[in-house]
Amino acid sequence: MPRAADINRMFGGIVERYDLLNRLLSLGRDSYWRRELTRALQVDEPRQALDLCCGTGDVALSLLKSLPGLERLVAADFVLPMCAAAAGKLRARYPEPGVSSLACADALRLPFGTETFDIVSVAFGVRNFENLERGLAEIARVLKADGRVGILEFAPPEGRLLRLVYRPYLRLFPPLLGKLLAGAEGAYGYLSASIQSFLRPSSMLAALEKAGFHDPHARKLTLGVTYLYTASR
Repeated sequence: MPRAADINRMFGGIVERYDLLNRLLSLGRDSYWRRELTRALQVDEPRQALDLCCGTGDVALSLLKSLPGLERLVAADFVLPMCAAAAGKLRARYPEPGVSSLACADALRLPFGTETFDIVSVAFGVRNFENLERGLAEIARVLKADGRVGILEFAPPEGRLLRLVYRPYLRLFPPLLGKLLAGAEGAYGYLSASIQSFLRPSSMLAALEKAGFHDPHARKLTLGVTYLYTASR
């Protein structure tokens, strides 16, 4: 698993170009992935929501737009510059007080009470947990009984054709683009390596079950480049 200090430093250094690089590296599919994550959490009129590993706040904004019944949304990330960027976006779109709040919080030690949230979203964050088992257990802890989690995450390429195309892309394109646009070849080299070494979908489902979630499900998006995992507490 990655070291938290290294992840914090890497992501703190790429905030200004983060959104642009997401669009380019996903070939514009990241917006679609976020919409599918939000749609998967549109159940049982959730009132309290946590967007964990919020980055610059795009998923939090999507949740607020698509779930008008929310009483509170907390966007949390342990990278302070990401929190600042998310706070700016949320204030610009939803300036009224009380709708959303930011928390600079470690996913392995969440500063929230047990059974606080109806839904928890995590977009491309669990791959960076220093301890995946502990992070999933924390998500389960802060979810209410029958609460729902939605997780977007990359998966190692499976299938001969996808491996033939996707592995060279991962090896070459993210580090090159990161270097040219953000001066952060190392951060995007990490992105490539972490995708290829992360859990396969079957193992991720098993990890969710071990953390105490019920009925975990994996949905393939964009030929299996990304998976949407959902489960209930």
